[in-house]
Amino acid sequence: MCFNEIGRVTRVNPKTLTDRLRELEKEGLVRRSELRKIPREVRYSLSEKGFDLAKVFEVIAAWHRKYSNI
Repeated sequence: MCFNEIGRVTRVNPKTLTDRLRELEKEGLVRRSELRKIPREVRYSLSEKGFDLAKVFEVIAAWHRKYSNI
């Protein structure tokens, strides 16, 4: 997903989004790739580590759906 798409979906301030994406990249959860075209385009994708963490969140979300009516 490109930076601008992430910004539109999340409605996060661009500086905050940049800071968070840098943190996630530093932790190895996302990969950043810069496409050499004009205008410049930066894309982000989940790394293998990020996909593994996403699985954990899916389990937590399923648990929440099951027990949220209690």
